[in-house]
Amino acid sequence: MAQLVFLDFDLSIEIDGDGYRARVLDSPAGQASTRFQFPVDDWALESFLVSLGTVRQRARRVESKEMFAAKQLGARLYNAVLSGDVRTCWQRCLDEARRRDCGLRIRLRLSAVPELAELPWEFLYDSAANQFLALSNRTPLVRYVDLPQSILPLAIKPPLRVLVMISNPTDWDELDVEQERSKLEHALKHLTQGGLVILEFLQDATLESLQHRLRQNTFHLFHFIGHGGFDENHRDGLLVLCDENGRGRRVTSQRLGTILTDHSSLRLVILNACEGARSAREDHFTGVAQTLMQKGIPAVIAMQYDVSDHVAIAFSQEFYAALVDGYPVDAAVSEARKTVYGQGNDVAWGIPVLYMRAPNGRIFDFDAQAAVPLRPRHLRKLSIAFVCLFALLLGCIALTATGKIPDGLSVAGMPISAAFTSPTPTATLTPTFTATATHTPTALPTTTFTATATATDTESPTATRVSPTPTFSPTITLTPSQTVPPSETPTATPSPTATRTFTPTRRPNTRTPTPTFTPTFPPGVYLTALSLDPPDPLRNQQVHFRAKLLNTTGAPQPYRIRFQLYDAETRKRYTDTALHDRTLSVGENVIIAAPWTYDSALMGCILFYLQLEYQTNAARIPFRDAAGNIVARDFAVCAPER
Repeated sequence: MAQLVFLDFDLSIEIDGDGYRARVLDSPAGQASTRFQFPVDDWALESFLVSLGTVRQRARRVESKEMFAAKQLGARLYNAVLSGDVRTCWQRCLDEARRRDCGLRIRLRLSAVPELAELPWEFLYDSAANQFLALSNRTPLVRYVDLPQSILPLAIKPPLRVLVMISNPTDWDELDVEQERSKLEHALKHLTQGGLVILEFLQDATLESLQHRLRQNTFHLFHFIGHGGFDENHRDGLLVLCDENGRGRRVTSQRLGTILTDHSSLRLVILNACEGARSAREDHFTGVAQTLMQKGIPAVIAMQYDVSDHVAIAFSQEFYAALVDGYPVDAAVSEARKTVYGQGNDVAWGIPVLYMRAPNGRIFDFDAQAAVPLRPRHLRKLSIAFVCLFALLLGCIALTATGKIPDGLSVAGMPISAAFTSPTPTATLTPTFTATATHTPTALPTTTFTATATATDTESPTATRVSPTPTFSPTITLTPSQTVPPSETPTATPSPTATRTFTPTRRPNTRTPTPTFTPTFPPGVYLTALSLDPPDPLRNQQVHFRAKLLNTTGAPQPYRIRFQLYDAETRKRYTDTALHDRTLSVGENVIIAAPWTYDSALMGCILFYLQLEYQTNAARIPFRDAAGNIVARDFAVCAPER
């Protein structure tokens, strides 16, 4: 296989006044820049995340709702950053890459705008070409991190040594450890049997055991399977390992990175845990993946949202295979994305995120002389070929013993008589084959072949040998095994909106109310009131947010709850209060309260709107009233009068 070569399209995003600027730092077509506003409103993002959580694993004959939402979101991102001069530069680079028959790597730099890092850039979608960029190994997308340390590929000979840690603490949701292990072993079976990959499992999922194992052996890749999350209060990503008693121990990204950083052969970390790629909006280097990069790991693959076992295993299997085949890590990720997509999953392929700081995408240099393992279907073909050749040789030996070898036949250009008998030919046999095919058009066609072979001795014209006439009567029965499902009619995704209670403010509210979309919270839990005290706060004055929730489900309902503030003009998230775990009792108006202060030297007023939201693994979702409408409260914060 020819080595994949890539050109680089370095795209940096930075703040520009009250908006953003996308700047092409380096590319085959030079530099360019364009200005844009926040590309996706929070309603569209939340709607997409909700649809992501309801993905069903099935093949579709028409475009699914999830795919429709992914294309809409991806097109917004694409049209925001790849517009104007940047769009022209991008198209010229694509033309140049095609001319050179190579790929074009998008190196997206988001360190200066951590609030944009939470957007799913992996769904960048070119609607004109009907193509998700990250779904092609010709246009892989990398979240590139600029750091002072230089990265060189590690020259190794297979096997690729992988250390796998499966953390299953007793006081957390139980994982099926044996199933996880067997799935991973099965996924990489043809690689391990071929001696290209060695899997080592760390039975004791403690930080100390990890440190000891790394000291005792050499590993190229660390694969973690377990629980993860983001600590809102401490603004730090974490993984859940075990303590000496088997209970969960929250290990921050800083502590994990300190253990891994001294293992110089470690080139790649795969985090199969929730929110491994999430960071704080104000600091890009607070997530697990980003911190590991900062600690010196050349590449990290983490999940933006929840991912199913089926998707994770399919992704891992194809990623490892492509990596061993010599693909750069970003192209190997694209190959794995295509596998997930090809299995009928419309959006889960975009959940993995690749952070990388290797300039050319190569973190390993594999020995070109390493053998590639034969897959089972190749072995079967070779076995059949050897059996046929062996049978032919036995037949020739038998004919040699009886002296009845046709002298005109040969093996590998050598007459059989020369290979197995003394060279005393006295006649030349010229085989003549006549084939007659008869076809009877019936519902199930049957074809009969009659073959007659005659050989004429040139010295004895009367000598004729007639070979038996084989008759082939293949019968094929076709039984339909699937019923083609009826075509579905694509349904337009309604635009999310909110129903608000408006309070007179010292600044007129010119915002256009937004439409309503289908409720996503569990039925029977309603937001009955949302208020703030004082209703018209001043700068540097503490405000108390309050909300009432009514639970009529008949059972206590656990939630992770926060108040979320949005900028009323840009509809961007402005800030939020601390996240609280609350269990809502049955039949009570539960009061939720939290303080907030706007500390600013502004003159005049600024308009906000307030929501009460609950956190899931994949999204922040607003509470609703009994009619299914989002309840929000507009208010203004003004400077004190002088």
